[in-house]
Amino acid sequence: MEGSSSLLSGRVTRQTMSWLVGIVLLAMPLESQAHDHWGVLATWPVRAAVLLAVLYGLRSERLPPIVAGRVVLAQGVLSAVAWSLLLESSPDRIALETVAYGTILSIFTLLLAPSERRRAWSYVVLAIMLVLGAFRLLPDDPVLLWQTAVILVVHGAGVAVLDVHANRAEAFGVMAGIDSLTGLSNRRTILSRLDAFAESKDGRPHPTLVLLDLDHFKALNDSLGHAAGDDALVRAARALEANVRPDDLVSRWGGEEFLVLLEGADPRAAWDVAERMRMGLSATGVTASIGVATIESDESVTSWIGRADAAMYEAKRAGRNRTCVHRTATPEPADVV
Repeated sequence: MEGSSSLLSGRVTRQTMSWLVGIVLLAMPLESQAHDHWGVLATWPVRAAVLLAVLYGLRSERLPPIVAGRVVLAQGVLSAVAWSLLLESSPDRIALETVAYGTILSIFTLLLAPSERRRAWSYVVLAIMLVLGAFRLLPDDPVLLWQTAVILVVHGAGVAVLDVHANRAEAFGVMAGIDSLTGLSNRRTILSRLDAFAESKDGRPHPTLVLLDLDHFKALNDSLGHAAGDDALVRAARALEANVRPDDLVSRWGGEEFLVLLEGADPRAAWDVAERMRMGLSATGVTASIGVATIESDESVTSWIGRADAAMYEAKRAGRNRTCVHRTATPEPADVV
């Protein structure tokens, strides 16, 4: 679920989603009082337990925010279906609830659904609300149903417009975060990820940075031309990507420098990955000087990158085409700065 991108992916925090779940929990007693029906009262403990489990998952960081949002969305749709089948309401209130649930839930769906299916998901939610409205309004109130349907169709068109603009915004956002030559993430993208890791206090293994600089790249450009240099950069990018895990992030840091974020890799494991990358680069006809640094407690991103940079320059001073690990609290069995 989390792997399928949505509009809120990377934009909504656990804290924000926790607040949303908390508000829904606080509103549930008011909902029960408003309806005063045995079905609402009977399901209240179950719905509250689900939301409390979601809240616990968010606070303990066992549940990603997008997955939590989808659970809340599913419960909202199921509740709307249940209340439509169980509760007796006036026609005007039925129409109002149909429009309200159809609008709110469809927009919420647009934000949380996987990018490639979000409009379809929103239309399904709209259709469910409209069918429920028809079930309750027919055959006695066809005019009111028709008016409700027109409103929801207009809202559906608005959802389509929002989705078109969201697709364009996403495309521009993705393009802004990608290096045009290598297709890797650029400096802006990886800095955003590094800031998130530096602020995280989740107790998981600390991430490690691997900073690489291609050796003698200026000489390559001067002797063979910029086209050959560009080709070397592209080949280097592919070699780096081939030697990391799917969750790791390879980026072009600038010029002939690459920065790799290894999630949950201690210095020893990062050393192994860096050496694989170094040998993979050698197979493409280029070599690199590599610096490795694992983030330390309460360390800033600037300091973290600076230590990786210092290790990389130590590798250059030691003769290039080698890996150096910056000193941490526990010395590692590798070249240490």
